[in-house]
Amino acid sequence: MIRRPPRSTPKPSSAASDVYKRQAFPPQTVIDIPSSLIMGSDENWFGQLFFISELDANDVFAYFKEHMPDTGWFLIMEQQTKQSFLVYEKDNRVAILNISRNKRGSKATMAVGPRAGLN
Repeated sequence: MIRRPPRSTPKPSSAASDVYKRQAFPPQTVIDIPSSLIMGSDENWFGQLFFISELDANDVFAYFKEHMPDTGWFLIMEQQTKQSFLVYEKDNRVAILNISRNKRGSKATMAVGPRAGLN
């Protein structure tokens, strides 16, 4: 589900909708579009995607760990504590997921960008 901004702000870009459709997201999760920044489209998008889930942080961590490989991402690092991290690589891009507890579930950031040192 994508959280829509108030009517007084511009409508979300189709890039956010495209990412949501192509990427594995846990159920009961909404994208915080006003806080997110997505550039590009399809398999070449990059930026930061903020989202909130009604699931607890452990369940969100487990969901991404299980389902990110389904979309071609290869896990290269994980750390599960109060603030958990999953780091993935796909082609020449890296995705970093930062997952933490929230009062009513969890919140997370997915930062995606080109892998350093490719030039």
